Amino acid sequence: MAIAKGSLAAFVCLLSSAAFAGFASTEAYLPSVGRVPGKNGAQFYTTVWATNLTTAPQTFTFRFLKAGQSNPSPPSFDDTLAPGETRVYENVVETKLGLTNALGAARITSSGEIFVSERIYNQAPGDDLGNTEGLFFAGVPKSFSISAGQSASIQGVDQGSSENFRYNFALIETGGGSADVNVQVFDGSGTLLGQRSFPLSPYEQIQPSVADVVPSIATTNARVTATVIDGDGSVLLAGAQVANESEDSTGFEMTFRDDLLGGGGGTAGVTSLNGLTGALTLKPGSGISITPSGSQITIAYTGGGGSGITAVTHDASLSGEGTGPSPLSIANGQVVRSVNGLHDNLTLAAGSNVTITPSGSTLTIASSGGGSGLTLPFSGSTSGSGTAFAISNTGTGDGIHGSSASTGGSGTGVYGTTHGTSGETGWAGVWGDSHDSTAVQGTSFNDRGVLGVTSTANHEVAGAEGLNRNTGGRGVLGRVANGFGGDVAGGFGVWGDAPANSAGGVLGTGVTGVVGYGSGVGLWGISTTASGIGVDGSASANTGEGGVFNGGITVTNGSKSFVEPHPTDPTKEIRYVCLEGPESGTYFRGTGHILNGFATIEVPEDFRMVSRPEGLTVQLTPVGEMAVLAAVSRSLDKIVVQGSRDVEFDYMVNGVRATVPRLQPIEENRFFVPRDAHDISLTRPLDPEVRARLVRSGILNADGSINLDTAHRLGWDKQASWKRAEEQQTPTKK
Repeated sequence: MAIAKGSLAAFVCLLSSAAFAGFASTEAYLPSVGRVPGKNGAQFYTTVWATNLTTAPQTFTFRFLKAGQSNPSPPSFDDTLAPGETRVYENVVETKLGLTNALGAARITSSGEIFVSERIYNQAPGDDLGNTEGLFFAGVPKSFSISAGQSASIQGVDQGSSENFRYNFALIETGGGSADVNVQVFDGSGTLLGQRSFPLSPYEQIQPSVADVVPSIATTNARVTATVIDGDGSVLLAGAQVANESEDSTGFEMTFRDDLLGGGGGTAGVTSLNGLTGALTLKPGSGISITPSGSQITIAYTGGGGSGITAVTHDASLSGEGTGPSPLSIANGQVVRSVNGLHDNLTLAAGSNVTITPSGSTLTIASSGGGSGLTLPFSGSTSGSGTAFAISNTGTGDGIHGSSASTGGSGTGVYGTTHGTSGETGWAGVWGDSHDSTAVQGTSFNDRGVLGVTSTANHEVAGAEGLNRNTGGRGVLGRVANGFGGDVAGGFGVWGDAPANSAGGVLGTGVTGVVGYGSGVGLWGISTTASGIGVDGSASANTGEGGVFNGGITVTNGSKSFVEPHPTDPTKEIRYVCLEGPESGTYFRGTGHILNGFATIEVPEDFRMVSRPEGLTVQLTPVGEMAVLAAVSRSLDKIVVQGSRDVEFDYMVNGVRATVPRLQPIEENRFFVPRDAHDISLTRPLDPEVRARLVRSGILNADGSINLDTAHRLGWDKQASWKRAEEQQTPTKK
């Protein structure tokens, strides 16, 4: 807000005031400090007092918050107060910070609690301090600030053409955030006279008049109420009543919430402890320690004290002493608690062609004859974090070879389960390790070759993970074999399926995370929800590329857009869409100036490199005054503009990309040909106009399903994908 040079229109239009109470704190604010000249030679100064009421030295920092602006890095100085010491800083803004024309507020932060206050006053040149008039404010702790949804008030508003006073107030943001403050003025009976909102930037101070809230105000005994209505900042409020003739001033500090001082049923302070009141002392008994730290008291058991059980006699099957610090437990190496749900005395019996060899805490189960290592249905489990069974082959055969003869799609060749707790990593249901061949291979004639399922909430745990230690190798290889005869275009090498609002179906990391390769669609992503994402590509650095395409990008339904976060509303975002047309356009723009009737627009080198020499267009707009402008020549070297008068002008130059063939907007249908009789890319919810066009052209029926008559008439149903559609169903979890 602008400050009048005469009265300064704010808190520096002063003569005298009453003193206010203050509070010691580690962060306090002085609402009006400065060093500014006034009318008729008046000069305004600020004196600040700082007192250390503690028993230890305290270091503090004084920051000057200039009015009407954000203050992320304000001018400041540091000082240290000895225990019990008070220091006075005369003309603090000029002598400590070197500022001679500045008005605002002050923020004082300290290592421990200190008490600060200020006097801002007018001292005419040559006058003694005893002949000055000023206004006093005590420092207000930051914790007394109001935040979103909270209010504070100040009194003493008498203002109008027939009144004897005028009134100004100050708002200071104290939280380092932004805040919108609604200021209301009420008359003495509580009737609202007017209101206005003031936005505050981080650590900003403003000093409006009540006339800025209620123009032509005429009232007595009114009050000002400020409410933080939005933002993450916090705010302090102060006021000043100035006599119109004597210029005598009175300061008004804001109301403080009851809970800050323990009143009004608030929660601040401890009013009693086990029925005791007044000054209390906690005394540790035997075996107990009491440690205060800030506002927290830690009561801990230190041992000893002669209470409780001190020891329990036992043999080597138990450990511990039976006390709190040393509880009893079963000693290591004594028991196996359970195997497959069985407990007490158990025996593992070796079946045909199997040997069982105990060694320490490990049981090795191995094949003792020919054929498979295990020929009977077998399962194993462990309730810990170890491996249920470890079977290896040091020769050239398979470590584990599982085969299911079921032709109904319900059999499992190898099935492994692990139940590590949430957050654990490193354990796998099935682990395959091979030096020269495939680590894990699953073959199925009716269902899935390999199925990996995890139920943990940890998003970093994979249902199935493939790791290849060779440079250039494949972690997971998914193939659609051609063993059934003919082209199998409808098959999927790798299918990732994730429910709505969950993690992605397929996650790839590394130099190249996921590679999709095929004669049809290399990589296909589908989302079945309105807010879902078919394919999500992102870069971990701002300079990285979320997606790179060697070829064109086609959007069949929707628009090409970018989104940015809303600057103030966390529930909103901003979306802009691309400008579209029947050509691959290029452009550059800028501002020029007609001089002696002409101006030359230099064409940037990069524009010349990517644009055709033909097809250039130029748009010209005069700025500031009317003029007639014309592009008298245009080329990829330069553009010459002639004007009827010497004016500034804006220009836009458009071209066509040189390396892209000219677009033929109407072309053969490729993207709206159904892949099968239930192609979800066409039957999913579409834009109403797109859907209507597909119905009118005969691709879809009125109910949104594929029009089989059109597909048959145009031969679409002869595609291999239609033949395989019923055989290649979407995988589901068992």
